[in-house]
Amino acid sequence: MISQKLPEIQQPSPNIPNIFRDVPAVVIDGDACAYILVKELHAEMDEFVNTGEINTVELHVFSLDYEQELIRTWEAKGLKCTYRRQRLEYMRKSVTIIYIEVSNPQTGVRLSLIPWFMLPGRPYPIFVYLYAICHYNNSVQKSMMLSALATKQLYKISGFSKSTISRAIKVMGPFISSLQMDKPISIEEPEIASAAETIDCISELLENSQAIKSLKEAFGTKAACLPPVIRRGKSIAHALSLIPNELFMVIKEKGPEPKKNRDTRKRPARQRIRKTLSVKRKPDFVENHRLEQIRLKFISLCKAIVLNAAVMYHRFLI
Repeated sequence: MISQKLPEIQQPSPNIPNIFRDVPAVVIDGDACAYILVKELHAEMDEFVNTGEINTVELHVFSLDYEQELIRTWEAKGLKCTYRRQRLEYMRKSVTIIYIEVSNPQTGVRLSLIPWFMLPGRPYPIFVYLYAICHYNNSVQKSMMLSALATKQLYKISGFSKSTISRAIKVMGPFISSLQMDKPISIEEPEIASAAETIDCISELLENSQAIKSLKEAFGTKAACLPPVIRRGKSIAHALSLIPNELFMVIKEKGPEPKKNRDTRKRPARQRIRKTLSVKRKPDFVENHRLEQIRLKFISLCKAIVLNAAVMYHRFLI
């Protein structure tokens, strides 16, 4: 929930809750800030998401010309624009995402335009976290260590660990449970407002003093505070159950070991030696071309899930 301690604020316009009806906007509890998820990315950022290939260490959400056009438009209306930066690790690359934060100096309320796959303050794209959670929930052998290895292999991230999965589940569980959804989140991309309509929404909300009683009122009851952190693994599995299970079959199944003939010959007792710790063997993964197919398909489905959650509930999944 976002509240503003502003004196003598008028009652919000009845049209304000409808401003963000078709916009993937996310409210952050305890901060006078909201995030607009940008669905249509420019070619260079799309290439980075799909392949990990990049010829620079910095990526802007929009093209530089379009960003300057937006900044001029907003500043002409008395709004303030600031560039923000966040580092992301993905496909053995480290890149800085540069996005615009636009604010109303009179109220302090801020709106940031970020790519759909980015989580503020998190080092990996959202589809990395979701894949790890889904792999853990869908695996016969429930092992966060194994799911972390599968995620590292698929997205080429060296620092991903089982503790990261555990923390993500602890964050996502209460959110999913609080929604009491009667059906899983759709894997079909929602029909959302165009880029131009979204830009107009930003100006309208920040300029309209009647809307700044709180961003919670602009987003409706869906922006309520989350409950205390608890584990609700089954709720997460239900919310993400439309994702095909075949996308989590990245580890080759081992066939039964051949039976060994028992040796019945008598031998003198061997001298007992000190046991050494055995090193666990890393799992065998499916072929690289299959990993590539799984990665691209999951990213596509994840994009739809993230946008649906933002449009319907105005929340990040994690």
